[in-house]
Amino acid sequence: MKAEYNSPEWIAIREEREKKIREKEAFFCEVQKPILKELESVGVSVNSLWNLGSEEDPHKRSLPVLVKHIQIFYHDQINEVIARSLGRIKAVECWDMLVQLFCKTDRHVHPNFKDGLAVALSDTVTKMTMDV
Repeated sequence: MKAEYNSPEWIAIREEREKKIREKEAFFCEVQKPILKELESVGVSVNSLWNLGSEEDPHKRSLPVLVKHIQIFYHDQINEVIARSLGRIKAVECWDMLVQLFCKTDRHVHPNFKDGLAVALSDTVTKMTMDV
């Protein structure tokens, strides 16, 4: 059966899908606002947590903000990006905390956060952390 992409049914399905995407984007925008505001207060200006990384924060100014907020659960994808950001800025000093969070995070409940923590650990591992 060939899909009728201009049919009222198909248009309604597409519009509903696009509405859900806009709602999700608005939700993430709202959830990350307090974190972005706090980052701004330490001199790190980004319009989205997904834009946070080593180029925007070469001197780890965001470190205390990210450490504070990774310990607060917002949403699986928000916490994932915070964890990945800690990895991008090579926050080796957070190794123990990242290991603890990784060990206590259930992959079945928070798969994105668990993946973000795994990436952060991979980015921050050193010979010293492995020798402990």
